[in-house]
Amino acid sequence: MRVGFIGAGRVGGNLAYWMSRSGWRISGLYDRDEARSKATAKLVPCGIFPAIPKLIKRTDLVFVTVPDDQLIGVVDAISETDYPGERVLVHTSGVHSASILKSAGPEFITYALHPFQTITPLGGNRNPFEGIIWGGEGEEKAYPLMNSIVSSWEGKLVTIRSEHKTLYHAAAVFGSNLLLSNIVSCVELLQTAGFREEESLKATLYIAGHLLDNVIRKGVCNSLTGPAVREDMATLAKHLVALQKTDKLALYEEATKNLLNTIERCQSKKNQAKEFFEDR
Repeated sequence: MRVGFIGAGRVGGNLAYWMSRSGWRISGLYDRDEARSKATAKLVPCGIFPAIPKLIKRTDLVFVTVPDDQLIGVVDAISETDYPGERVLVHTSGVHSASILKSAGPEFITYALHPFQTITPLGGNRNPFEGIIWGGEGEEKAYPLMNSIVSSWEGKLVTIRSEHKTLYHAAAVFGSNLLLSNIVSCVELLQTAGFREEESLKATLYIAGHLLDNVIRKGVCNSLTGPAVREDMATLAKHLVALQKTDKLALYEEATKNLLNTIERCQSKKNQAKEFFEDR
């Protein structure tokens, strides 16, 4: 099976490279950024197509790996040409459903395959897709092929309903960028408290890494700790007073309210701190 890529960024470049290493035949790629096309094609290695129709005519499986706001434009470009035979057309957007590909033409079996993972630029020896979870939805006919790709890297493909796609993507943001936002907040508060920058980052990564390790080994409920768990109202009140001098007060309040919901579920009882925060 010949595989082609429209988009040579982080996801497209890594998919092309690691699929090639797994034995897939990569026909080539297209990207409107010629320099990026050449750089990625050299690493894969594979050919470069000057236009989308030329790529599709030489492939059986087409991945559209462009930014979300460019996806409709690519589908429109595909639809301008008729292609003989049946092909599989896949996009890797986390927020759009596979239905956005339908207007490309009746000759395409459509699917949306999204890695639940942050993808760094192509380079290095570590496969970013190894063992991860993928969210997928679209035509059932495409599922065996998508599952074979994911399984070849010991990953797991989880089917989601198209109406839940945006919620799924929001969850990914909670698990990545918003998590990073909390890490940055921790670093900044430590610096305000007198830590040097490198000390702040090291301390933050250690405590966050230790927490994630506990969750992996013991589960969420057995990893809970801190003043909210102990219902230490005096300490929580001191935190709120100190944070009034920063821009982190509202973030702390909302995050603690969410944490208290988790604590109550784990302990199966009402937490006194919840009423305190609800009244604020």
